[in-house]
Amino acid sequence: MLALIAYSREDVQLVDADTGDLVATLPAPSGTDCDFSPDGKRLAVDTLNKLAIYDIRSRRMIHLAPGHTDTINQIVYSPDGQLIATASSDRTARLWTPDGQPLSEFTGHAGPVLAVAFTPDGRSLVTGGDDGQLRFYNVATRRELINIPTGFQRIRRVSISPSGRQIALIGDDWEAGLISIPGRGEGG
Repeated sequence: MLALIAYSREDVQLVDADTGDLVATLPAPSGTDCDFSPDGKRLAVDTLNKLAIYDIRSRRMIHLAPGHTDTINQIVYSPDGQLIATASSDRTARLWTPDGQPLSEFTGHAGPVLAVAFTPDGRSLVTGGDDGQLRFYNVATRRELINIPTGFQRIRRVSISPSGRQIALIGDDWEAGLISIPGRGEGG
């Protein structure tokens, strides 16, 4: 199953990945991003700065969570599906339960937060924003671990390698970058 979101359409289209057939449309006014849960049973969608959680089987919205005061730029599920993270133009990232209940708010970026990703083990959250900084947070304690300047003015997207030791990012003018994270005992 594929989920397609187009701002001008005001909905999310669910498409069968094998046939290309439209399976369903779900309302998503002003939607900018969406993400499937790891088990494929739910879809988290931005709609009017709120987090909407849809049950894929019934095609019904099961929760609509307010919280952000500006556009949600990215939504990601944790690898185990037990958390949802959002990045927003309101200068925050947030953690939510799979049912859309708010858990934590992360602040620190000087501008909009554009990107968010979990490490493969789900223990850390990485955010990137309009300030060119990568911020790492401990998911369990909700504390910032490190702040890394990247040389970019803005971080648009972040992707973490399966080993968790490299971070690919998209920055200014959609230019790609790669950052290596040293392991314990290694020099930086």
